[in-house]
Order: sequence, then structure tokens, then C-alpha cells
Amino acid sequence: MNALQAVVGKVVRAHADASVAQLTRHMVEAAGVDPTSAPSPMVLRRIVETEIRRVKATGEAGHALRFDCSAISAPQGDGRPWILFVVLDVGTRMILGWHVAESAVALPGYQRAARDALAKLDDLSPPTWARRLTEVEIKSGLDKEATAKLVERLDAAISGNVQHADSDARFGRYFKKLVGGKLGLLTLTPARTLRGDALPPNGDMTPWSRSELEGHFAIRAAEYNDEVMREKQPLASDALSEIPAEVLELLHMVAEPQ
Repeated sequence: MNALQAVVGKVVRAHADASVAQLTRHMVEAAGVDPTSAPSPMVLRRIVETEIRRVKATGEAGHALRFDCSAISAPQGDGRPWILFVVLDVGTRMILGWHVAESAVALPGYQRAARDALAKLDDLSPPTWARRLTEVEIKSGLDKEATAKLVERLDAAISGNVQHADSDARFGRYFKKLVGGKLGLLTLTPARTLRGDALPPNGDMTPWSRSELEGHFAIRAAEYNDEVMREKQPLASDALSEIPAEVLELLHMVAEPQ
């Protein structure tokens, strides 16, 4: 079983047009398993079908969420950078919600980002919503213990895989992986999240007001979401059009005052 599980992902990706029966044969061959000692055909089919669903879900909205924060290249009046908090959808790479804050205290930052996501969800038009939310990762800020307690509550409530990324490094890694390191005039500066002055382009330390920053990011985030949606396939006739209940429940829990 371990050998089969180790190769099934590679087999499904390499033979995207193959039938389930063909994929089971490819999987057994790739794993080097003697066909006479392999699990039953029903078990082999289950392994393949589970992987097919997993691969399919990675392109659906609401399958996996990331909560991330990072300093950005916009100075505040005291020289410190503004801190960006975001709720990101892994399958579509959309920015579901966001908030800019004076400090890297995570709970109020994510609370406002979750409220922003809830206000916008009905206006989003992903090709397909996943059947359910299956994984969430939350990056901590200055308030690690409070974030850890929130993660525990969320994991218990949605019976899902909610992980806490609690190290003092790798701020903005989810944003960089899904969206990129730059959006509009703003660049992620993760190393300045907890300490240090802002790192703006050309050393220009002219402060950004909250209204200037929110206006700029709102426009660029909307443009970005429109762009990634244009890359997706049109809504299929059998595609799910309802937001997964777990997504709404989780966002409401994060949006509540802690």
C-alpha cells in the first residue's frame, strides 16, 4: 500500500486521459508491485479515484484556504511598514479578503480580512466550488498563543485539517506562492514584518495613508482576481455553484471578536 500511495499522484498526472482501470495498471507497474500480490481491484480503484478527486479539487474554489501576513513596501508615518493580512484560495489563487494594519497582531488582522472575504464572496465567480473545505493553514503574527487557540477552535468546529504556521520566519510565503511577491506598486518585505523600517522602492520613505493604501490595494486585488478568473475554464453545467458550508462557517468564526 505504501508503494502504491507513493506513486499514484505521479501516475494520475502523467496519464490524465486514461481510464480508472488503466490508471490502476499503471500504478501497480510504477510501484513495482507483483500484480498477483496487489490489493483487490476495488482497493486499487479506490486509491486512484481518491487521488483523482484530490487533483481535481486543487483547481476548485473553497478546497483549501491560507491566512497570511507580511510587511509591505509602504511606510507608515513612523517609518514602520504597513502589514498586509490576506485570506487566499489555493485552488483558484484568488485573494478572497484582505486588511492592512499598523502591526503584525494576527487575530484582529485576520478578523477584518475574513469580514472582507464574507462581504465579497457572493460577487466572486469561480468556475467550480469544491464540495467541502478540506485544509486551512494560518500564519501567526505577534500573538502566537492567541492564534494557536483560534486554530484549535477552527479545527474542532469544521472537523478539518487546520494547521498553525507559527515560526517567526516565512511571512508572506503563501501570498508569494499563490499571488506573487508584488501587486501594483506594493512589494512584500517579509523580513520587516516584526521589526525594522519599511523598505520602499528607491528608498522613498514618504508615508502612505491608510486611505491611499486601501484604495491602491483594492484596485490591484480586483484586477488580479479578474485576471486569474479569466485563466479558468467556464462554469461547467454540472459544476457546483454554492460556496462550501465549511468555508462560510470558518470565515464567520475568524471574523468574530476573539
